[in-house]
Amino acid sequence: MSALAVRVLGELTVDGFDVAQLDRKARGLLQLLALARGGAVPVDAAVEALWGDAPPRRPGDQVAVLASRVRRLLGRESVQRTDRGYRLHADWCDLVELEAVTREAERRHAAGETGAAAAAARAALALLRGPVPEVHPEAAWAVAEQAAVVRLVQRARRVAASSLLAAGEWRDALELAAGDLVTDPLDEQAARTAMRAHAAAGRPAQALAVHAVLRETLADQLGADPDEETAALHTAILRGDLPLVRSSPHVPALVGRDSQVAHLDSLVGRARAERVPRVALVSGEAGIGKTTLLTSWAASRRAAGDRVLLGTCGPLDRAAPLDVVLSALADHGEDGDLDALLGSTGSGRSVDPALGPTVLYAALTRALARIAADRPLVLVVDDAHLAGPTLADWLAYLRRRPLPLVVVLGARPAEGPDLPATDHVGLGPLDRSHVAALVGERRADDLHARSGGHPLFLAELATVPAGALPVSLVAAVTARCDDLGSAGELVRTAAVLGGDLDIDLLAGVLGRGTLDVLTDAERAVRSGLLVEVAGRLRFRHDLVRTALVSGTTTGRATLLHREAGRALDRRADADPAAVAEHARLGGDPELAARALRTAAGRAEERFDHATAENLLDQSLALASDDGTLLARARVRTRRRRYRDAEADALAATRSGPMRWETAAWAAYFDRRFDDAASYADDGILAADDAPSRTRCLVASGRILHARGQLDLARERLDAAMLDATGEDRLEAAAWLGVLHAHRSEVGEALAFLRPATRPGVGVAHTAASLHALLFTGHTLAVAGRAQEALACFDSYTAEVERRDVPRFAGRGVNFSGWVLRNLGAVAAGVDAHQRAAEEAVDGVVIPEVRVAALEDLAEERLRAGDADAAAALLDRARAALVGDLVFGWRLAMKLRLLQAQVHLLREEPEQALTIARALADDAGSVGVPRYDACARLLVHRAAHALGEPVDPAAAWHDLGRVERAVGIEAWWWAASTGAALGEERWLTRAEQLTAAVRSR
Repeated sequence: MSALAVRVLGELTVDGFDVAQLDRKARGLLQLLALARGGAVPVDAAVEALWGDAPPRRPGDQVAVLASRVRRLLGRESVQRTDRGYRLHADWCDLVELEAVTREAERRHAAGETGAAAAAARAALALLRGPVPEVHPEAAWAVAEQAAVVRLVQRARRVAASSLLAAGEWRDALELAAGDLVTDPLDEQAARTAMRAHAAAGRPAQALAVHAVLRETLADQLGADPDEETAALHTAILRGDLPLVRSSPHVPALVGRDSQVAHLDSLVGRARAERVPRVALVSGEAGIGKTTLLTSWAASRRAAGDRVLLGTCGPLDRAAPLDVVLSALADHGEDGDLDALLGSTGSGRSVDPALGPTVLYAALTRALARIAADRPLVLVVDDAHLAGPTLADWLAYLRRRPLPLVVVLGARPAEGPDLPATDHVGLGPLDRSHVAALVGERRADDLHARSGGHPLFLAELATVPAGALPVSLVAAVTARCDDLGSAGELVRTAAVLGGDLDIDLLAGVLGRGTLDVLTDAERAVRSGLLVEVAGRLRFRHDLVRTALVSGTTTGRATLLHREAGRALDRRADADPAAVAEHARLGGDPELAARALRTAAGRAEERFDHATAENLLDQSLALASDDGTLLARARVRTRRRRYRDAEADALAATRSGPMRWETAAWAAYFDRRFDDAASYADDGILAADDAPSRTRCLVASGRILHARGQLDLARERLDAAMLDATGEDRLEAAAWLGVLHAHRSEVGEALAFLRPATRPGVGVAHTAASLHALLFTGHTLAVAGRAQEALACFDSYTAEVERRDVPRFAGRGVNFSGWVLRNLGAVAAGVDAHQRAAEEAVDGVVIPEVRVAALEDLAEERLRAGDADAAAALLDRARAALVGDLVFGWRLAMKLRLLQAQVHLLREEPEQALTIARALADDAGSVGVPRYDACARLLVHRAAHALGEPVDPAAAWHDLGRVERAVGIEAWWWAASTGAALGEERWLTRAEQLTAAVRSR
């Protein structure tokens, strides 16, 4: 596993890894682990920091899942579980290095080592890439760790300012101090540094002005004066006792490489403090800037007073063991006991072949130890990938010796021997801001996009006008291709086709054997035009490919794309988007349109509906087709573009009854039930085949159910089940199961719903699949199986997000609130209802969810005895209960049931009796026992309140019906009705029902 280098300040990054692949919570955990600086993060602290006061169920398990995701990205050993919590096992962390280098700067500053202290200070500043990350304000552990890092940053800035000022760099010291004063105007140490910097620059008036502002701020905010040290400094400036200081130059920082320089600088301090060699491997592709970094950093270390040896490996170094180190020692003038080991040739030195390796290793190490006797030693070896295995062996030997030495190796990745590094420093492309710093804002966007931030290509492109290719680059690439013969033709063809090289495709397009093509591709790799990455061949850089494409005629490029599109279309595993692109560029619009439609279907199966619609738009632009119009209509329905979907369906005039079925669903989701029912009926009449008729019957049954015509809906769905096959039968069964659920027919509902809840149901049946999940939970709650119901609602909510269909959002959350309240978790239930009532899609709250949530909130207020609050909530629900709403009839029934309870609570039994009797009759007529049975219990209560006789046996019978119709809340109906009627056995039954629900 590669060494882990973690950076927290500014932005969480890990060298060599893309942390953006982690989700937000996993990145949050990684940040907490990094803030701990090698210490353990307690599980409770992680939960508090990641979720605040709304932790998930089984929070410890959720933290373990997040830790597993981090391990999957960074390696199995990256996150370790201990008795105290989780800890990050990193080889390097900017916070740890900041602490070490700050301590080193403080030590050198105290010892009067001015230049060394300033160098350490600059290393510390380079690590400060940005602010300390924010944490949850109520997470005590995380807040404490963040505060410790803030104090560390303050300490680093203070010692840096002091050290730079002592080294004569008053401008940088003043900038630091001024920034600290902006953050904390009461920071006397920062004020003193600013005063000293102004005085050193010969600006005593500005120094005194800093003191005046500080004195006024202290008096206003604390009622205090500056301390004695500040007062003494003020007096010294007044007397002119502080000397002027001439600014001293320092080695400028490399653009875009501050963190890498800081990493290397930190190793020098660690090697000196620990007296253990550090071996850093600086890796990156050719031209990425390794040599520039190494030479510049070596110069900065010399300027800081370190001893530096510098060498570069050449092509012959594999056969000349350790020649690069021997030459560096000779350049330094260190012969000593090496003379006995080195023979002479006419042109240089070579190692005596009679020597054993251990003797040579020991001699080299002793020579380096002498050089490092009084100060840190740095050995820089560039192009180390060209060295033979002897260099790696010697480095392994060296690492076991107590020596304050830093060896920095520059190498290309995956080339040369495996070097035993203790630290890895990766060099990647420059980002846009760094490119702007080099070439200016005007060309930054263009050059960054074209060069990819690659320093060498950036330098070449900067010399030519925008959009042009450097002649030197085109000529070099073209000449290299010409030298390769048939391999050059292969590379040119691959450049036109683009992307990673597909050997089989290239063989088909060129009419050559696969083995011959592979052999030529390997030649191109050896020539440097191609590179193998993770088993795939690709161009070393896109500019190489662009240079080759610029030399290909339009006619040849068109022919190559046409052949590629047709060859790919014959392959079952081909990416249809690639087929479409090649066909389009090759002038074959029919193939391109067909492939785009296939690609759209695949995007839909990933629930990427926006991409699917875009692909279908492109397909229709190339070749209009009724099948594609219907496909786009269905996608637009899923994207809530119902009127556009309806227009597409109606425009598909040659698609038979399916145009009516598609238009019916668009109108249904647009809440225009009359139009939807009309379209579905037209489709039933027009259908001359069983599959089409079945799908229109399913749509009709669903629409009628939504309108409240349950018996007719049942007839249509039963008819559909007679002829339906495959997934059409699954969808018909799902809608039939929802209807049984509304009638509290538990066994039938679960049997019909179950198939559509299983994994693998495609995007075409999204609505049926989601409703099956939702109403399986509803049916389980009706049966009193609370925990199973809650699990179903959680699965529903997760599936809504996975399938990217926000119009279904909120329903599972609201149903969960209903179950939670009936389990006694009233606060959690109310929170769920409130979230559901407020959840919006594109700024609009789903009306069905809003009405249901308001009714549930009103029900909670009724149970709490607050009739006025319940009535206010019902007024809001009634105002939203307008137009065609899905299952609006059921929402209206529940509103009437709750309104009757409001009247009872207000001691208005006449009104309650009238509403309850009418509701019982209506619910019974459509076969919805939940509202029929519950309303009849309210009739008994109202009659009793009016002094009318109540038949105990009839009331008890109705309670039994409630238990079967809505088991999750039967306990409440038993308790409230029993209390109203004064029946003790009802209260006993309520206790039994409560225990039964909570046990399941």
